[in-house]
Amino acid sequence: MWIKCSEQLPPYEEGLRVLIHTAEHDFAGKKFFDVKAIDLYPLSHPDETMNEVCEVATHWCERPYLAL
Repeated sequence: MWIKCSEQLPPYEEGLRVLIHTAEHDFAGKKFFDVKAIDLYPLSHPDETMNEVCEVATHWCERPYLAL
Protein backbone atom coordinates (compact mmCIF):
# COMPACT_ATOMS: atom_id res chain seq x y z
CA MET A 1 0.00 0.00 0.00
CA TRP A 2 1.37 3.42 -0.95
CA ILE A 3 1.57 6.00 1.86
CA LYS A 4 1.79 9.78 1.33
CA CYS A 5 5.13 11.16 2.52
CA SER A 6 3.26 14.21 3.84
CA GLU A 7 1.23 11.96 6.17
CA GLN A 8 3.85 9.49 7.40
CA LEU A 9 7.47 8.59 6.72
CA PRO A 10 8.81 5.04 6.96
CA PRO A 11 10.51 3.89 10.18
CA TYR A 12 13.91 5.49 10.69
CA GLU A 13 15.94 2.28 10.59
CA GLU A 14 19.45 1.73 9.32
CA GLY A 15 19.41 -0.66 6.36
CA LEU A 16 15.64 -0.44 5.70
CA ARG A 17 14.88 0.15 2.02
CA VAL A 18 11.58 1.33 0.57
CA LEU A 19 10.10 2.12 -2.82
CA ILE A 20 9.26 5.74 -3.55
CA HIS A 21 7.15 7.44 -6.20
CA THR A 22 7.84 10.93 -7.54
CA ALA A 23 4.43 11.81 -8.98
CA GLU A 24 5.19 15.34 -10.18
CA HIS A 25 8.79 14.73 -11.31
CA ASP A 26 10.54 12.20 -13.47
CA PHE A 27 14.22 11.41 -13.77
CA ALA A 28 15.12 10.22 -17.27
CA GLY A 29 11.53 8.92 -17.55
CA LYS A 30 11.60 7.11 -14.17
CA LYS A 31 9.20 7.85 -11.31
CA PHE A 32 9.74 4.81 -9.05
CA PHE A 33 12.92 4.26 -7.02
CA ASP A 34 14.38 1.90 -4.41
CA VAL A 35 16.01 4.02 -1.67
CA LYS A 36 17.17 3.87 1.95
CA ALA A 37 14.33 4.89 4.27
CA ILE A 38 16.56 7.27 6.23
CA ASP A 39 17.19 9.27 3.04
CA LEU A 40 13.57 10.49 3.20
CA TYR A 41 14.19 12.30 6.50
CA PRO A 42 15.30 15.94 6.67
CA LEU A 43 19.02 16.39 7.13
CA SER A 44 20.32 17.43 10.51
CA HIS A 45 23.32 19.35 9.19
CA PRO A 46 22.60 22.48 7.09
CA ASP A 47 25.67 21.94 4.87
CA GLU A 48 24.39 18.58 3.61
CA THR A 49 22.15 18.29 0.56
CA MET A 50 19.25 15.89 0.37
CA ASN A 51 19.10 13.36 -2.46
CA GLU A 52 17.09 15.09 -5.23
CA VAL A 53 14.93 12.02 -5.88
CA CYS A 54 14.05 11.68 -2.18
CA GLU A 55 13.39 15.39 -1.88
CA VAL A 56 10.52 15.23 -4.40
CA ALA A 57 9.08 11.86 -3.32
CA THR A 58 5.31 11.99 -2.85
CA HIS A 59 4.59 8.41 -1.76
CA TRP A 60 6.45 5.42 -0.33
CA CYS A 61 5.76 1.73 0.37
CA GLU A 62 7.59 -1.23 1.82
CA ARG A 63 9.56 -3.30 -0.65
CA PRO A 64 7.71 -6.47 -1.58
CA TYR A 65 9.45 -9.68 -0.62
CA LEU A 66 9.34 -12.88 -2.61
CA ALA A 67 7.74 -15.80 -0.86
CA LEU A 68 9.92 -18.90 -0.94
